[in-house]
Amino acid sequence: MIWTIVLMPNDRVIGMVCLWNFHLLNHCAELGYELDPDHWRQGIMTEVLMPIITYGFTVVGLNRLEAVPLAINVGSQSLLHKYGFKEEGVLRERVFYDGQYFDEVYFALLKKDWRGTGTIS
Repeated sequence: MIWTIVLMPNDRVIGMVCLWNFHLLNHCAELGYELDPDHWRQGIMTEVLMPIITYGFTVVGLNRLEAVPLAINVGSQSLLHKYGFKEEGVLRERVFYDGQYFDEVYFALLKKDWRGTGTIS
């Protein structure tokens, strides 16, 4: 499931959010997102993620959402912490990109821990 992030009023696509890598028997999926770097740190992703998380837990019926940002992406990790995602471990040198290996950090949010209020802490 993919949603685009569109900058109004010119309808320019600046990013995306997805629920993917579904494990239907376990009621689990992965949350992914990307945003044009020109729009980082403007609160856009903070605004966009709540309805997607809500949709995953209430409409899709998920019990667990996972996210796996690169360890060097501290902004993404901070965003996940805001929503209550818990760090579960580091996947060492899991991604090979541009001639080097990068660690990923495994995060998860359980439905029972989700606030579901439409706000973040």
